[in-house]
Amino acid sequence: MSDGHPSTMTDYFNRVADLAGLPRPPLITLAQGEAQLSLGMRGYMQESRRLCNDKVLRELGVSLRYPDLDRGLATCFADNGDQPRPAG
Repeated sequence: MSDGHPSTMTDYFNRVADLAGLPRPPLITLAQGEAQLSLGMRGYMQESRRLCNDKVLRELGVSLRYPDLDRGLATCFADNGDQPRPAG
């Protein structure tokens, strides 16, 4: 589901690493990716999809439990039901 705030896969994986207390994944150049990644993974990484959830929210009257990435990820890493804290 889209939260209405476009981002990148790099930003997503960096946020997950930060919340998990792990080092951020290494960045590689396009040339390194072409040499190191499978054809399928290169194709996946080259895709760019923009999703919009306006229609779902409007027509179905949906209220999202976690309306944005920060709140959703914070909940994934919250300890023992503690209140999630948005990243930032």
